[in-house]
Amino acid sequence: MPLLYTDITNSEAIRRIGYNTITQELHIEFNKRKQYPEYVWGGIPKELSLDFLTARSKGKFYHARIKDKTAFRVGKPLGSYKLGAIGRRIRNIFSRRK
Repeated sequence: MPLLYTDITNSEAIRRIGYNTITQELHIEFNKRKQYPEYVWGGIPKELSLDFLTARSKGKFYHARIKDKTAFRVGKPLGSYKLGAIGRRIRNIFSRRK
């Protein structure tokens, strides 16, 4: 299944959430971050992403269950979600060769 996006209308902190079931990447676009509004977390189980999407408070859930968790790598997309995914895959290929 490809990356699916959900626009979040009831959150002051989060504008949009995307999840890719194949790569287990969670994409979050924040409302108030101007320079890098989009971030990507990897290794997110499908159940956690569903819990996040259905949470009453997306901001509280993010702070309690995702932010600063060392199990999930974080990155900044290169201009868009798709370009960010390509950049991560390229970095992963080169990091494996070391």
